[in-house]
Amino acid sequence: MAKLEDYFKNEETAGKIMKLIMPKSGLKSMLLQPSGEAFILYVNNIPVIYFDGNAITEMYLLGAKELHHDWLPFDVVKDIRFLELPNVESIGDEVYLGGLQMVSAPKLIRVGDWCDISKESQEFDAPSLKFVGKGFLRGAKNLKKLNVPNLEKAGSYFLEYNEELETLDLPKLEGSLCMCCRQNQKLSRVFAPKLQDIYDSFHVVTKLTILDLPNVTEIIDSFTSKCEIQDVRLPKLTTIDRRVLSPSIIEAYQRNEIAADSTNFLRGIETVQNASTIKTQEPQFIKDYRDR
Repeated sequence: MAKLEDYFKNEETAGKIMKLIMPKSGLKSMLLQPSGEAFILYVNNIPVIYFDGNAITEMYLLGAKELHHDWLPFDVVKDIRFLELPNVESIGDEVYLGGLQMVSAPKLIRVGDWCDISKESQEFDAPSLKFVGKGFLRGAKNLKKLNVPNLEKAGSYFLEYNEELETLDLPKLEGSLCMCCRQNQKLSRVFAPKLQDIYDSFHVVTKLTILDLPNVTEIIDSFTSKCEIQDVRLPKLTTIDRRVLSPSIIEAYQRNEIAADSTNFLRGIETVQNASTIKTQEPQFIKDYRDR
């Protein structure tokens, strides 16, 4: 198998030639070493000359609409740091996106189960994303920015270990969160106005200051650290269990209980008062008999 050094005298010349022979391959940048062995690598049916021992660090896939678990060999994926997917709409199950620092996928709609990236990843930008399966980004330890404003459904283990994420804005997320956000020490703001239930989630959130969940009715085995949350909005919360230890959430639950009891009491009084003022009407046949 031919080596890169057999074709080019130095690394600078190699870089210039590679730009000429791969103008549409989708590779923006390579770390070239003159000792790599060459072979043909197909990326979304586009032939790419790849040199073993070198590293593809940036990739731009213009024609790809789907990614599957075997989209690239692991030895290639692990070195990619920046990935742009301008037309990808779907990512399948068990797709590993490597050591990416940033993912940009403006048309992405669906992500399957156990799609993950390494702990180095810092940004995931997918403004059209609507559905993610189990384990989405669970291992992205250094994730700092997540842009998924149209996300409607998320599987379990969603964002499980993301120690650098500070803000979680999910304006369209519906249903339940289960086993999610369990190790997110720096999380300070959570906003999910359509979310309804939370189970086994948000265990380590010691810096949380804003919790805005206006439609959540049930919180079970979650918020198990004794964190004081400055701004809590849980007007519909009616069920918690003893494993919920946040004083702020417990207080919100108790306020709702008192308000519900007061409302039920006033409704009972109103019912009794209405019943006592009902006038019994004389049946028509009795009136007719009396008037004879």
